[in-house]
Amino acid sequence: MPKVKLSYKNPTSRMRYGAKLLFEHCLGIDYCWVDGDEYESVVISYRDKSLNSPLHSLSFSQDEQALSSGVQFPCEVLGVSDLNYDPFASAVFMAAGWEEIYRGDHLKKDQHNRFVGTECDKPVVELMAVDLAKKLGIKPDTTRYSYQPTIDVDIAFAFKGRSISRSILASIRDFVFLRWERLALRIKLVLGNKTDPYDTYSRIENIHESNGLKSKAFFLCANYNRPFDVGLSREVVVKLMQNLPKWDVYWHPSYLAIDKLNNDDLDGFVSEKNSFPGESSVMRAHFLRCDARHWPYLVKAGVSEDYSLGYADKPGFKSGMCRPYPAFDLVADVELPLTLHPVIAMDSSLKSYLSLSPNQAVELVAKLNDEVRNVGGQMITLFHNTSVSDFEEWKGWRQAYEEIVDLCSRPNN
Repeated sequence: MPKVKLSYKNPTSRMRYGAKLLFEHCLGIDYCWVDGDEYESVVISYRDKSLNSPLHSLSFSQDEQALSSGVQFPCEVLGVSDLNYDPFASAVFMAAGWEEIYRGDHLKKDQHNRFVGTECDKPVVELMAVDLAKKLGIKPDTTRYSYQPTIDVDIAFAFKGRSISRSILASIRDFVFLRWERLALRIKLVLGNKTDPYDTYSRIENIHESNGLKSKAFFLCANYNRPFDVGLSREVVVKLMQNLPKWDVYWHPSYLAIDKLNNDDLDGFVSEKNSFPGESSVMRAHFLRCDARHWPYLVKAGVSEDYSLGYADKPGFKSGMCRPYPAFDLVADVELPLTLHPVIAMDSSLKSYLSLSPNQAVELVAKLNDEVRNVGGQMITLFHNTSVSDFEEWKGWRQAYEEIVDLCSRPNN
């Protein structure tokens, strides 16, 4: 198959990165840069077709100029051209988190220092790549679609694994606040007459295996630190991890660990990483508290893959991408040895932020899954061991999860 040729004299690192995203990652096709005479545009050619693509100031790292111009996606360029936007700059703008770096102080954040979600119901970078392909007479390959369910384990068990003193105090609180169902369950568990409601690991494994899927989980294994790091002791978590031999088990950096990164305490972050009793070069931050601001630090800490890319309050396509791709440091203008895995849908986004019922959540995930299938991307879902428990606030969500896994697992015909 012939290569796509990109004709330009001395392409910048951002132009090279944008082209890599669009052609190699989104479309899965060969391309190459060739020497050209133009300085204001790139000629994109394939067989007998060609497109003249204008270049935006963002492609040349002229970020102050881009800021003053009020740049948005796609990065529009005035003038006569086959395209009225710069596809390379547009890909960088979304996938590299340009706004988080250069407009971060002005973007709305929540109490956890996470950027609040904006409209992201379409994988806009992927769709831009598909549009370029069609203009060049290339048929996009959608058979590359895949699905990877992921599980976060913040609280391994609802009642098990606590010390006697913690269990007694918890029982007293249940009695005082008239939480009779919890108290009864706690007693039955002590007597050996009941399984812990959060002990959903066998069920999750069976759901995944019945659909030909591997279980991939991220475990919080850090010091107890209220109000956000309230997992169980290291001994309990390690024993649980050892009892899941079929699972791929990775690091879930604590809330406190990300606080340390935010305060430039890389050593503190690395200390928790090094103490994790498993594979720590692959991670997902607790509360999804990780974004473009953190990527260079993750590399320095020895992290090679990050599954934190997504809005906590809104499902969809935060970076405009729906497949693994390399991160980029916009300040140093270099591609990073860090693979990002975009999360498309998370349980708490659906239930807690959007207030959806289980059936409504399945319907929304199905729509997002169609978007991923249409571009041959990878669908990644994020659920917790707690959300498939059918316990208390999560009643009805076990069946929803089974339906979501089933619909996302179907072949992309």
